Amino acid sequence: MGLPAFTTQDWNQLRQLRDILGKFDEFTQLVSHSKPQLSLSIALYYELEELFQDASNREGLLQDADQVLVSAVRAGLGKYEYFAFVDEVNTYYIAMILDPRFKCELLKQELEDDVAASFLITQLRDFLHLHYPPENEPQ
Repeated sequence: MGLPAFTTQDWNQLRQLRDILGKFDEFTQLVSHSKPQLSLSIALYYELEELFQDASNREGLLQDADQVLVSAVRAGLGKYEYFAFVDEVNTYYIAMILDPRFKCELLKQELEDDVAASFLITQLRDFLHLHYPPENEPQ
């Protein structure tokens, strides 16, 4: 006695699951095979959060997501606490703004709130100036 053949719905669920998990594989490969950089962490976290939001809201590539997967993603989004950790440590944001590929542009783009972005950037700059003053600072 064999397994029943997959239905069209089964294949659709598998495709959607591949689309969701594919991002995790892509990021795992990125940090595993190249020289991972701390400055990439924030960008990867933003992209994963966007994927979770798209899936849970059925937007973008996942607009036709199966309800079972949407429920699973919503549960995962509740557990997605990377930013809680990242927000407690300035190191991730500082590494990002010091990276010439990102500087402050990613924060401005992702926060979408100019006031919040400016506030965070000012806090980070103040932190850097306080702890690492220029050597040739005029007296």
